[in-house]
Amino acid sequence: MIISDNIARMIEELIEESGGTIELKRNVMAEQIGCAPSQINYVIMSRFTPERGYLTESRRGGGGFIRIVKKPLHRNVFLVQVIESIGARLEESDCAAILRTLKAHNAIDAHDVDLIAVALSAPSLAPISSKKEQSEVRAVMMRRFLTALMQ
Repeated sequence: MIISDNIARMIEELIEESGGTIELKRNVMAEQIGCAPSQINYVIMSRFTPERGYLTESRRGGGGFIRIVKKPLHRNVFLVQVIESIGARLEESDCAAILRTLKAHNAIDAHDVDLIAVALSAPSLAPISSKKEQSEVRAVMMRRFLTALMQ
């Protein structure tokens, strides 16, 4: 298992044990794990995002900390946040990550996840020859699917 996965798992366990909110000092955590503080930042910025149901706050300085809050969100609020986070292009791997997150947060059911994954897969978009255009179409379609699920 790579170090990023270990850091993420440790943070997730701390959040669960604390009831949804933690404050951590990245230097202290980095020492405990044996990594650079920048690795802690990377994991927090890439895995503990609003579209995954987390709010983060950072305070710098000697008494600085990073606060992470796992926020239970109303399904439609969560879907709107995810829709807004999708840029102009969406790669298939990012699409899969979004779908896993939506399923993990019970925002959409497994059947819908499977249908969307198939519709937005590379084979389904193969008639579009350009990878860039495929990722643009995938982004538009993902936003449309999620918007339809809100109705």
